[in-house]
Amino acid sequence: MIDLIRRQIELLKLLSKQREYKPASFFSKSLDVSTKTIYTDITYLQSEVEKYKVDLVRAPRIGIRLEGEKENIQHMLRDLQKDNLSEDEKYTPEYRRLWILKKVLIDCETITLELVSKEFLVSKTSLYQDIAVINKSIESQSDVKLEVGECGICILGEEIEIQNAVNNYLLSESKEEMFSDFTHKLGNFFELDVIKAVSDLILNDFEELTEVLSEYYLKSLLVTLIMQSSRLLKKKHMNEETEISYNNIRHMETYIVANSIAEQLKYQLHITYSNNDMEYLCRQLYAHRVTHHVKHMRTDYEETVRDVIKRMSEIQKLDLTRDKKLYESLLYHLPPMILRLQNNIQIVNPMLDNIKQEYPELFTTMWYALTQIELRYQVTLTEDEVSLILLHFQVALDQFEQVGNIVVVCTYGVSSSQLILSRVKQILPAKDNITVTTTKKLKEIDLSKVDLIISSVDIEDPEISYVKVNPLLTKDDYANILDAYTKQVLLIKNNVCDNQKNGIKAPTLKKYLEGKFIFLKQDLDSKEKCLDFIIDVLEKDNAVYDEFREAIYKREKLGVTCLDTGVALPHADPQTIKKSRIILLTLKHPVDWGGTLVSLIVVTAFPEEEMNQIRDVINELYQLIGEKEDVNTFIRFETIQEVLKVFHES
Repeated sequence: MIDLIRRQIELLKLLSKQREYKPASFFSKSLDVSTKTIYTDITYLQSEVEKYKVDLVRAPRIGIRLEGEKENIQHMLRDLQKDNLSEDEKYTPEYRRLWILKKVLIDCETITLELVSKEFLVSKTSLYQDIAVINKSIESQSDVKLEVGECGICILGEEIEIQNAVNNYLLSESKEEMFSDFTHKLGNFFELDVIKAVSDLILNDFEELTEVLSEYYLKSLLVTLIMQSSRLLKKKHMNEETEISYNNIRHMETYIVANSIAEQLKYQLHITYSNNDMEYLCRQLYAHRVTHHVKHMRTDYEETVRDVIKRMSEIQKLDLTRDKKLYESLLYHLPPMILRLQNNIQIVNPMLDNIKQEYPELFTTMWYALTQIELRYQVTLTEDEVSLILLHFQVALDQFEQVGNIVVVCTYGVSSSQLILSRVKQILPAKDNITVTTTKKLKEIDLSKVDLIISSVDIEDPEISYVKVNPLLTKDDYANILDAYTKQVLLIKNNVCDNQKNGIKAPTLKKYLEGKFIFLKQDLDSKEKCLDFIIDVLEKDNAVYDEFREAIYKREKLGVTCLDTGVALPHADPQTIKKSRIILLTLKHPVDWGGTLVSLIVVTAFPEEEMNQIRDVINELYQLIGEKEDVNTFIRFETIQEVLKVFHES
């Protein structure tokens, strides 16, 4: 198709969506041009659409309509979409890989390396690299892969695995994209009429069920349903699944929504659903939380939620078992999560990196708390799923933060004191206790329990420092209040000042770290050699079970276990550990640990019965390795005594 201006492209897209004749005024209003311009464009476009055996029909006093076989119109629109890309976009490896997947998976065409090579002007070597990149992504959690055979490029695997694997690939490639950009990009892969039909259903017809979904759930659901619909157009049906009972799905009321969606897509796209396709659709809706309210939760989920909360309570040394909101939120979150993991449905959490950076200690301890879920349901947790559960616990833990006790002193009457109080409340956390008093009553207050005093008058012989402010509170007053609050409330209650002045306290690490498990300046040149070295030490000490090696490697495959400071913290399922051990290993030369150069490796191996120690160990450890300069100190140590001295002095 020759170059068209954007208006003409939009006109063709509008025409393709109309089933009836529409007057020129309809299109001129939509495109903000005159009807004369519309007629000029129609005349110009007529010869172009004829190349696709499509006709632009102009009926006097009736309107304009695009006529032709549906497949021909779709072919034309696909070319429009492709031509609308910049030249730079067309020839990127990312676009090329999507094109290969689309041809094989959506168009179900047999394509050869020669054809792709001519299409994109690249060598076969580059195409083999493309296939390897695609396979590395889609093979990570399934047996699906692209294969080059005598007849061309084909995809191997069960239908359910193929769809899940490619869905995950598309989502991972669009992790950072805004929702609008993401949906636009889907047009490079799927047929536009399928995208429109599914999008209208999910975002409009079922808005009441999907409007509460977060963006990453919505993206995943959209891709999943578009993928299934696209494959059904090519008569690709799901194989029979016996692991999950159809009756359970009906019981959970998902079938009502699934049936309604299927009926509408049958009509719009002329596709048919087998019983297995319907069961798959039900499971996907449930996994993405598109359900009616669940009347009865299964007892084993309730028990699991209570067990997870109890275990996290033991690790955090706080009683979270009475938090009804936490219990209910996990009971709502957990069943779909387990279903996703059982069926290799990937949810991408775009906040993952921020969560790991903001809550590193909690993120690490969450893995220990959730190992029983993996054992009970025979699933493998991902970093994205762990980070989502972490958010529920962080909300609960925030309630246990120590509150500040703040007194506002004013002698100018009730109205003045209330004015100061209202303005102070605007800038300080709502969790803090803020009360108003007079200078006379201040003498009767036990100031040992007061963290900060804000006063509009001078205070004689104050037992604690105070901030004097203008009754109307100026900008300087606000700055002084926040400065005093930081120093007298935040830093003190979080022991920041004490740590800076008196050094870091690490009594738990001191208790468990022994000289015979400290190895300095080791000449190991890969991540695998480091892991094997540590595992061998633990096995020789009879501190772990045979399954430990497999467990620690399994965890490494799920995500990065290192920090930006150059420290790796590999860990494994507590069930595979016999005795509590901490291994500290420094290297002569840094090794690549999932994209980060690491020179210090610390393994915290704690069995189930000592899980209550892991929080203190992790918190103390992060104080020691949270900064790059601290890590460099460990790397420079030449003797075991130097390392132990750090902990003994702490």
